[in-house]
Amino acid sequence: MRILVQCYFLVLIILLNGCQKDTGGLKIIDIDTNIIGIHQLSEIADSVHPIILETKPECLIARINKVKFSREFIYVSDGHYVTQFDKEGNFIRHINKRGRGPGEIVQVLDFCIGETGNYIYILSYKKLGKYKINGQLINETTLPLFSTQVEYVNYSLWLISENVAIKKDDGKSHNISYLAQFNTSMEQIDSTLLYDIGLKQGFVALNPMLINFSFVKSGVYFYKPVVLIEPVVRDTLMKLENNKLIPAMKFNFGENLNQLIINQKQIINVPPYKKFLIFGIYATMQNFFIHYSLKDIHYFICYDTNKNSILNTTEGFEDDFYGSGKVILKPVNYATNFMYFTKNGFEVFDKLGLVDENSNPVIFKVFLRRYFLTPILRTGFN
Repeated sequence: MRILVQCYFLVLIILLNGCQKDTGGLKIIDIDTNIIGIHQLSEIADSVHPIILETKPECLIARINKVKFSREFIYVSDGHYVTQFDKEGNFIRHINKRGRGPGEIVQVLDFCIGETGNYIYILSYKKLGKYKINGQLINETTLPLFSTQVEYVNYSLWLISENVAIKKDDGKSHNISYLAQFNTSMEQIDSTLLYDIGLKQGFVALNPMLINFSFVKSGVYFYKPVVLIEPVVRDTLMKLENNKLIPAMKFNFGENLNQLIINQKQIINVPPYKKFLIFGIYATMQNFFIHYSLKDIHYFICYDTNKNSILNTTEGFEDDFYGSGKVILKPVNYATNFMYFTKNGFEVFDKLGLVDENSNPVIFKVFLRRYFLTPILRTGFN
């Protein structure tokens, strides 16, 4: 069944009251995916500030995979480099070098900002490198498993590591994922099993644009999507406490969508991608955001914890600040109340000065309503 976008003149969808339950400490938020609205970014944001990234021959970015902020710099990954800009978007340097030799990176899968903002950790498959912010390589290590994500939290590095296409007695090819803890010397301390999925064939799904951690005043939240078919519904946001993951909030999308996942079958020679997939659940000071897709159509939800209200949109919120179209917001890497989205130069060259069709992408910082200060977490630059 295809979800239809409801007409925007239905006033009731402007602030839809969410149904909130509490079962033994785990809050359950009911999501009605049949109620979709057209919503403006100004409904959840106070202001939006564009950061125009300098375009130079030595700094040409086709697509932004991920953005990280420190007190002094902005770091951008495009898959080839982690590139350092100042707060105004002026190009400073590439942190890493490209290549297959010592100290070189074939492909940047992920990166994070380390202790007090003075170090950058760059992940490339089974290689993890530690760099100073001037681009000097401090150390690099070979990881025991293929890894896709890295984040710095409370003096530790947290990596999502994968063991793929493992044959087991059930005759299936298993993808096994771990959340592994490393110290800042890049030595493994501990690991937690995230999932073990048995497939008819060996398929691997990789998306370097995914964000798994979100940081707020109340703690560190974690959500890792699984894009391959499995007989469970992963609709629960986890919280990292005492180096352990505990369930924090469940978003109940209803029995119909749950059954859509449970009943979906794997077919030989066909990639087993879910028809209903949650790409991410992010926490901010007041809101929770959910990016999901249903039968290849993307949706974006904002759940306001103060109002207990839900805004559900197709393809994201309408940018009524700069007219850049629909946007799906992403969280930043420390505890505050702003998020960001990016647009390619050709999408906004007629909206912004100093930007043309060939310019690097533009980062838009979105300051959410009801800003709360004083982050308390040990992130990359506290």
